[in-house]
This record gives sequence, structure tokens and C-alpha cells, in this order.
Amino acid sequence: MSDFRLRKSEKLCDDICIAKLFTTGKTIKDYPLFVHYLEVEQEDEALKVLFSIPKKKIKSAVKRNLLKRRIRESYRLNKQDIRLLFEQRKSTLLFSLVWSSKEILPYKEIEKKIIAILARLSGMHEKNIR
Repeated sequence: MSDFRLRKSEKLCDDICIAKLFTTGKTIKDYPLFVHYLEVEQEDEALKVLFSIPKKKIKSAVKRNLLKRRIRESYRLNKQDIRLLFEQRKSTLLFSLVWSSKEILPYKEIEKKIIAILARLSGMHEKNIR
């Protein structure tokens, strides 16, 4: 059975790694999410992720927390394929999911976007394997 947990070690918390991600990483735009990503050498986890809902876009803390919960949950349930890819490559993918819309989408739409983003990321890095 697959591990569907989102552990503390999978969350991107290190200020140096975050700064490196935003300065040297690449960006994917898939409205309403911006994805910044960077592949680094193997760390303790295959994936490290950062979730961000800017206060400038969503003023209410309750709504920001709702969006964060929805994004985290859809990521948690759909990360298995890309995690296996990076475990095989023996590298780590650092990435952030940043909300860029002023509206709050339902969970199903957010999940479709997350699935599309993860498929796009894994497709781009699968090409580099061969």
C-alpha cells in the first residue's frame, strides 16, 4: 500500500533552499497556480514542497487556510508517481505551489490543476532520464 502521508520532512522549510528555489529555479504557470521548481542532489526526501497563498491575493486568513488545506490534500493524494520517479533518479525536487488568483476554487478544480502540474513536472524530468 502506498504512503499517502505528508510528513514534516517533505515540507520545504529551509530558508537557504527556499532562496535558492526562487532565485535559480524555473517556473511553470498554470492558472491559478505558479510552480517554482529546482532539482538538487539527493536529500532525505525525493520531494520537498512549499505551499503559499499570498495575503495580497486572499485577505481573509480563514479563506487562505481553506485554500492551503485543499491544495495540500490534493497534492498528498496525487504525489505518488512523481515521488517514485525522483526516488529512482536518486535526486530531490524542490518546488513551491503559489496561488495567484483572487477567487477560491472548489476542491475538484484544484485537484485537476495539481494533477496536471505534477504530470507536467514528471514528464519534463522523465525526458531527462533517457
